[in-house]
Amino acid sequence: MAITKVSSGLISADASSIDLNIDAGTLYLDVSENKVGIGTSSPSQVLHLGGASNKTVQVTSSTSNAGYFGVYQDTVGLTVNRDHSDGTFADTGKTEAAIVLQSQNANSFITFKTTSTNNTESTERMRIDKSGKVGIGTSSPDSILHIEKPSGNNTYLQIKQAGVESWQVGMTASSTALSFLNSGSERMRIDSTGDIRFGCTGAQLEGSEVFSFANGQRGNTIAINTVGSAAFFGIDMQNQTGGTCKQIRFRSGGSATTVGSITSTGNNATQYNTSSDYRLKENVAPIQNGLTRLQQLNPVQFDWKNSGETSEGFIAHEVQEIFSDAVIGEKDAEEMQGMDYGRITPLLVKAIQEQQTIIDDLKTRIETLENV
Repeated sequence: MAITKVSSGLISADASSIDLNIDAGTLYLDVSENKVGIGTSSPSQVLHLGGASNKTVQVTSSTSNAGYFGVYQDTVGLTVNRDHSDGTFADTGKTEAAIVLQSQNANSFITFKTTSTNNTESTERMRIDKSGKVGIGTSSPDSILHIEKPSGNNTYLQIKQAGVESWQVGMTASSTALSFLNSGSERMRIDSTGDIRFGCTGAQLEGSEVFSFANGQRGNTIAINTVGSAAFFGIDMQNQTGGTCKQIRFRSGGSATTVGSITSTGNNATQYNTSSDYRLKENVAPIQNGLTRLQQLNPVQFDWKNSGETSEGFIAHEVQEIFSDAVIGEKDAEEMQGMDYGRITPLLVKAIQEQQTIIDDLKTRIETLENV
């Protein structure tokens, strides 16, 4: 389209450079520098918008939506559908999204805004402050990445492989604990006191628990595999206050009845305790044939196959035939049999008692013969 009418003084031209000045700097073409000025007759860039007032560039699509790039005093904004200079919407049936860059005295930041409501100003969702800290859900981040939970909402970081399960780390709407979820199911949490729960959301046996485990009958609850020399311990426990301390307690059944414990007694000894309370027992009767059964035991010397170390003891399945309480497992089963040597103590005591009865009887006979 050609210019067909020009009012006097509207257009001027510099004969030496053929620059074009329309309406005293409203539109200025610097031909020698290939620069265009709008609102300035001294463009410093390829396209320079100048003047004292706020400036906005609008690009409107065929669907009536619009994008805006605006400079407002100390702020630069890139928005869609809403003109920040006057707050008007290009299409009231659509939403706004914005990125705002702001420069102040000794301060600068970038904000990202969105909304799900048509014809409504967007809300800040994320901010990068002057020190590079990123805030999501907060405009005042106090760490490199600060995610703040809106009241009543779940807040999670999610790691997901397409078509496969996902992991989430965050806080639920109803809890202050840090939760770890797999495909929507909570697997672990750290609560506000620092207590840790695995496979559960609360204490399992006592409220004072620091660590709680619930394996859901999936397998071993805790497995410890150490790599090192004899100088390393798989579990290292210390009673810092000294004196008697219950180090480990064993429970059984739905009522969580204590069936055993390991106790450090004083500062020098360890005691291994098995349940023996009379309230747990019935059908109590004396052990029979203690000496006979003891004589059937076969103490042996042997070498361990894995180390070649020589040792002394019993063969588990042989003892099982005589005193089954001391042996666990079955002969030739997939899992090796084990033996609790302490469990044969009642048999030893009974055998000694029977033996002492025999000795006392023999002593009486000898004394009788000697007095004849």
